[in-house]
Amino acid sequence: MIKASCFDGVPRYAEWHHPLFNVIYSRYVLYALRMKEENPTGYKELPKVRFFDGIRKAMNNALADPTHKRYLLGNTLGEAYRRWRRIKNDGLPDRYRLFFQFSTEELKVIFCWLNDQSTMRKKGSKTDVYVIFKKLLENGKIPSQFSALLNDANQCM
Repeated sequence: MIKASCFDGVPRYAEWHHPLFNVIYSRYVLYALRMKEENPTGYKELPKVRFFDGIRKAMNNALADPTHKRYLLGNTLGEAYRRWRRIKNDGLPDRYRLFFQFSTEELKVIFCWLNDQSTMRKKGSKTDVYVIFKKLLENGKIPSQFSALLNDANQCM
């Protein structure tokens, strides 16, 4: 977790990770650190490090304003899941999505799941990122309520 702070008087949301996202994110962090140690001058050109930089950029943008309309899903997952937001593009490659929820009262953003190469965006596919994410919600692997997400995220600390 990263604490909330203010920049120019504008509150910045605190960063939290659901365990499913934390596993993915931690792998990229460790890889980038290892590559930086092995190749300090060229590591930023490695595809996985560039991908990680894109994830960080996208997350930082969402932390600055998770209420922005570009994160809205509409009814993509169904009306029951309208609270969910997703990042597409904004630093991520075209077919990747990063799902999150936020609380304006607590100034917290919980990043929950980032798809991988086996769950790329492909409308109509059984492995489409939105189909898989909805199954994670329906199966309870990721809770839909913010308080339950926060409880799960506390276990990552």
